[in-house]
This record gives sequence, C-alpha cells and structure tokens, in this order.
Amino acid sequence: MRAGSLRHTVNVQQKEQTAISPSGGAINEWETLYENVCCSITPLTGKELELARQHVGRATHKVVMRYHPNINATQQLQFGDRIFNIGFVQNMDERNFILALLCTEVLP
Repeated sequence: MRAGSLRHTVNVQQKEQTAISPSGGAINEWETLYENVCCSITPLTGKELELARQHVGRATHKVVMRYHPNINATQQLQFGDRIFNIGFVQNMDERNFILALLCTEVLP
C-alpha cells in the first residue's frame, strides 16, 4: 500500500455509555477512539457493489486503512461532516497489514 493513496483522514468512534436517564436507561454517545487515521474512501460501484452487499446489505463505500487490531463493526468513522457505519472488517490476506472496511454512509 502506498501512503499517497491514503489521502483521507477519519476519526474512529465507538458508542459509550455516558449517563443514566431518569427512567433508568442508558444514555449512549459516540466517543472518539482514534483521531486522524489515514485511509482511502471510495464509493462502491458495479460488481464491487454486488460483492459487498453479500456481506453488508446496504454497503455504499469501501474504506482501506493500515491494520489496527481494535477496529470492528460496532464502530463508525467520522469524515468531516459525514458518518460511515462500519458493517464488515476484512484483514487483507490475514497479514495484519491492511484493513478493508465495508461501510454504509449515514445520510442526515
């Protein structure tokens, strides 16, 4: 992977319980785990879109980044004002070098 292809920077966020509501329920908010993670974000098209939707029914984008052991499908990526829910995480070639994420963009 060439560093120049990782031209986007995102924040990796995870839902954390921040308080208890008066009715006793948990109040969850998205907390930033990792800031300024370099990655490549590309929209899925054609055959790639068909293959991705076998793993994530509404996948819209593929995100490629350097390997990080704590990235999982319960998290989201914040790219500026845009939010991408992670639906599937693939450790490319099982070499702990590159992660490919299938994501769904959350529309406002």
